[in-house]
Amino acid sequence: MTMTNKLRGQTTVEIGDNTFDVLLNMNAFRLLCQDRKIELAELDQFVNSSPLEFVPTVVFWGIMNAADFKGASRPEISFDHLAAVVCADLDQFNELSEVIGSSIGAGVEGDNSGN
Repeated sequence: MTMTNKLRGQTTVEIGDNTFDVLLNMNAFRLLCQDRKIELAELDQFVNSSPLEFVPTVVFWGIMNAADFKGASRPEISFDHLAAVVCADLDQFNELSEVIGSSIGAGVEGDNSGN
């Protein structure tokens, strides 16, 4: 996993036999906000009110964003299937949560260890 500056992160997620790139940047959060009809400033409220919905939502839009960034077709992934897989694997859920937290600046300042 690679984490960089605020509103930027990259990782992968395994769904079945497939591995998908997840690119978290301003565009991924733009896509999420458009889909959820919320403002960027409302992300904090979203994560605090429903983390089990927030993490798969960010991952879903991170996958779509990665495909858009590459100029590739978006993968045919059902959000509910992705959420079921992400929420079923506690280790993967925690890893994804850390990447998301770091990408939105929730990590400890000066900590670049990735843990």
